[in-house]
Amino acid sequence: MKPKLNRKRAQFVLSRIDEILAWDQRTDAERDTRFVELGRYLCEVRAGQYWRLEKLSSFDDFLTRRFPESRRKAYYLMSIHENLPPQARKELKNVGWTKGLELAKLARAEGQRFDCATWMHKAREMPKEEFRREVEKELTGRYTEPHEIIYFKLYKSQIPVVEQAIETARRMASDPLDWVYQSWAYDAHDVGTTPGFAGDTAAALRSIKAPTLLLVPNLDLYNPVDDAIEAARLIPDATLVRLSGRAGHAVAADASPQLAEIRNAISDFLTRCAGQA
Repeated sequence: MKPKLNRKRAQFVLSRIDEILAWDQRTDAERDTRFVELGRYLCEVRAGQYWRLEKLSSFDDFLTRRFPESRRKAYYLMSIHENLPPQARKELKNVGWTKGLELAKLARAEGQRFDCATWMHKAREMPKEEFRREVEKELTGRYTEPHEIIYFKLYKSQIPVVEQAIETARRMASDPLDWVYQSWAYDAHDVGTTPGFAGDTAAALRSIKAPTLLLVPNLDLYNPVDDAIEAARLIPDATLVRLSGRAGHAVAADASPQLAEIRNAISDFLTRCAGQA
C-alpha cells in the first residue's frame, strides 16, 4: 500500500537535497581552485627558501610541519606547476587542480610533442571524469571504463579473496595498527631527506647513478602509479614496467597471476644490466 504523499514535506526534502548537491559542487570547484593556488605557493616557498623565516633547516621540515600526515600531498599539489608549460600554468585556475594533474601527466609523457592549446581547450570543456578518460586514452591508446564500473567488477571478482583475507586475519589476530605504522614508514622514507638535498626529492632522484627497475601494478593504492611514473622520469637510467591485472598491491603475492610477468621483467632488466657491465 502506497503511503499518503505529504506534498509539503516532500517539496521541502527535495529542495534540501538540491541545495546540498549544489553546495557540494561549489565546494568541489572552490577546492580545485584553491589547490592550484596552494601548489603555486609551495613551489615559491621551495624556490625562495621561505622556510628560513620559521627557523627551519629545510623544505622537508616545512612540509612536515604543514602536512604532518603525508608530504606526498604537497608534491602532488606542486607537480602541475613543475610539469606544465607557462601558457598552461596561466589557465590552471580556470580548469582546476584535478584536470591540471591529468594535464601534467600528459605533458611529462609527451614532452615537446605536448599540444598545449588543444588539451587546455579539452580541459575547459569536458567534465572531470570524461577528461581523465580522454587523457588515459591518449597515454595508453584505449579508453578505460569509468571508475565506478571498474571498482564494481573488482569488488565482485575479489569477494572470495576478501573473505579469505578476513578469515586469515581473524586466525592471526593481527593488529590493525600494523597498517598505520606501515603508512607512516612509507611517508618517512623520502630520499629527499638524504644529507645534501635539503628535502628536494626530485634532485635526490636525479642523482641516482645505478640502473633502476620500477615495477608498477595498476590499482595499487599504497604506491600510486603516478609516483612511479614521476620517479622514472627523474631517475636517469630508470626502466618503468607497467604490470597488467587488477591485483593491485598484491601483484607479487604467491597466488598472483602476474608472477611470470614480474619474473620476465626482472630477468630482462638484469640481462640488460649485465650487457652494459
